Amino acid sequence: MSETKVIPSQFLRSDTDISKLPVIHTWQSIVWHRPLITPKSLSTSSVRYRIQQQTTTVQPKPIGTFVTSQSKVTAHNSGQLMCTMQSTALVLGIDPDAVISFDAGIPRLTQRVKSSSKAHRLQEKLPSFQWTYKTSQSQALLYRIASGDSNHIHVDTSASEMLGNDKKAPLLHGLFTLALVYRAIVKLFDSPAGSIFMNGCDKESEYDLFFRKLEGSFKKPAFVGDSLCVKIWVDDEMPAISKTNGDTKKFLFIVTNHNTGAILIDNGAAEVEVIKKLSSKL
Repeated sequence: MSETKVIPSQFLRSDTDISKLPVIHTWQSIVWHRPLITPKSLSTSSVRYRIQQQTTTVQPKPIGTFVTSQSKVTAHNSGQLMCTMQSTALVLGIDPDAVISFDAGIPRLTQRVKSSSKAHRLQEKLPSFQWTYKTSQSQALLYRIASGDSNHIHVDTSASEMLGNDKKAPLLHGLFTLALVYRAIVKLFDSPAGSIFMNGCDKESEYDLFFRKLEGSFKKPAFVGDSLCVKIWVDDEMPAISKTNGDTKKFLFIVTNHNTGAILIDNGAAEVEVIKKLSSKL
């Protein structure tokens, strides 16, 4: 991610250069409004989307400037809103007087889990499900190609050296780490522990999973070669973000470094709708 794109020029006072300042992704949420359209055939068709991005808040602080943005993804042909993403990045070391504060008045689409209360109590209980993933040496390179994020910290060791990491490895993308939670929840539903969430279905072929929401706060970096552990708890207290047609399940999660125990993603929350497939039998 380019630092100059994180803070649009209209929010910087003249002669302010932030090109060499580090940027930290601190929070991300995704809300799906409807299932994404996929190509009928990978070789003969494609699906086009439009992304409309806008800055929602710019908050200069002594540590740096927090910038929150919102991206709406719509189907190119129909104009249907598919999903909305909100994220916050911190540009470290910038003088607060060099930044123009801004608030567009756009509300958060999700409810933040307070780490001082509920999230900490979670860790006193055994998770409903956990899954550990060992990242490969090419993990950041592959995600870099897929995402288009050309930041050099994902291919060299500069971020590792700056953060004092002994492994001298490239930094993994924060969104890659969050994407592992998506995979872990799918594995949860496909596991013996997931049978209680099946909405009366006996096997995977009888239901569809529709992710409604996924969010989390990035607390510490992950590096290429790390083993990442996703721990998931059932959440029966948080209200659903929207009315749904199926049976909605809510989860809380954290992602840790499996070897050190350090929390990489905290305050995680997900919402998944279990939809029964229509029977093909007459």
